[in-house]
Amino acid sequence: MMPRKKRLAIIISIVTLMIILIVGILAFLYIKTDAFKTNETLFTKYFMQNFNIADTLLTDNSSQIQEVLDNNKYTSELTGKLEYTENIGTSDENQKNPVNDAQLKISSQTDKKNNYYYKDIKIVKEDENLIRAEYLNENKVYGIRLDGIKQFVSVDMDKINDNNAQENSELKNIDSLLTNVDIKGAITFTDEEKQTLQNTYLNIIKSSVSKDKYSKQANSIITVNNKSVTTNAYTITLTKEQYNNLIVKVLEQVSNDEIILSKIDNVENIIKEKYSSYDAEKSLREEFVEEINKEVEDIQNNNIGNDEVKITVYESKGKTTRTTIQTNTGKLNIDLYNNVIKFDNIEYSQTENEQIIQIEKKSSENEEDISIEYEKIEDNEITADVELKLNQKMENENIKNQIELSLKNDKYKTVLTIDDNIEIVDKFENQINIEDNNVELSSLDEDKTTTITNILLGNIQTQIQKFNDSVPLQNYVK
Repeated sequence: MMPRKKRLAIIISIVTLMIILIVGILAFLYIKTDAFKTNETLFTKYFMQNFNIADTLLTDNSSQIQEVLDNNKYTSELTGKLEYTENIGTSDENQKNPVNDAQLKISSQTDKKNNYYYKDIKIVKEDENLIRAEYLNENKVYGIRLDGIKQFVSVDMDKINDNNAQENSELKNIDSLLTNVDIKGAITFTDEEKQTLQNTYLNIIKSSVSKDKYSKQANSIITVNNKSVTTNAYTITLTKEQYNNLIVKVLEQVSNDEIILSKIDNVENIIKEKYSSYDAEKSLREEFVEEINKEVEDIQNNNIGNDEVKITVYESKGKTTRTTIQTNTGKLNIDLYNNVIKFDNIEYSQTENEQIIQIEKKSSENEEDISIEYEKIEDNEITADVELKLNQKMENENIKNQIELSLKNDKYKTVLTIDDNIEIVDKFENQINIEDNNVELSSLDEDKTTTITNILLGNIQTQIQKFNDSVPLQNYVK
């Protein structure tokens, strides 16, 4: 027989192993599934997925294409065209509008590494130039050449003295105006900042909403993207006053949040750096805080009523599918599916009004597809329908950009299409250089500068009149 102590040791080992196994299974269930988690925890978990997915949709994934454009010479042939239709869907449907006969054509040569940019810009109708202008930038020299004028008229920024007249200061601002400004970089949040913001505002929600305000409904069926989806619904139910108090706490934190305020400071610093004439009585930070405080005051002055406000997150297979904010005056649905985020805002009044915004993004290493749609419905009638589609695709030495913007309602439809074909090259054929044929304004006296300026203005007015005679500007206003 096995000694008693040895048997006891084996039993203890088996029990210990079973305890470890059970603890491990429970830990796995807690971490990897929703088992044992409170409604409060689950609401927070799925509510925050809205921000994660939105961040993914808004992230720029075209860095490889941009890197190619930043580090290589390339040519571009861009064509833009409008198609305007009146009385759509009727026997009087009409596309006979002069705007449909005009085209925008831009031929470009670009070498960013050597600060060289050339564009030949035309508006044509039946192969006739209605408007034409050439733009050239070599380092700090900016020049234009108008149709019918043989020479470029240019300004050399390095030769403009800061102590000269005010107009010279204005000319220097051209350099800033035409230089890319990295606003996106100034307002980008680091992963650490995102986590800090998430923790800060989640703690506000947790401290402001008691646990009895949370509830769950299993097997809740909703329709998303025209398909029925079975979900778990986690809801916070608050009175109008409780909801407004929560919003006030969030806004008060925003007005003192250094992570957010520092981004506003970054933007203002860029503006000050780029535009020497920028002068404001108050900083952007101060104006931002003032607007937040006004909103808080407005909420507090109207914080009366016991109407219910429900915030519900619908989860399916571990992913947030919809978030709904519902009051007695309206409902906002935020749907997430297949790289799509859709906002559907419904207002209840004498008639039901609805506004829908949908953003869809598909991207890979060499291609990016973005679609943005906006629809406004009033009294069951579509009063506005706007759709923007952007596609950028790189194949070998070619990059193709396609943009389509359409605007329509029940009576008309306008579609703007832009095709931009880019080719990476080793060198430019027939490269235009500023010194070949140029009049530099910064080296002339005031009388000659005035004479040349008047010639340019007269040329521009002649071209605009020619364009207006062929394609009346009022048609574009219409």
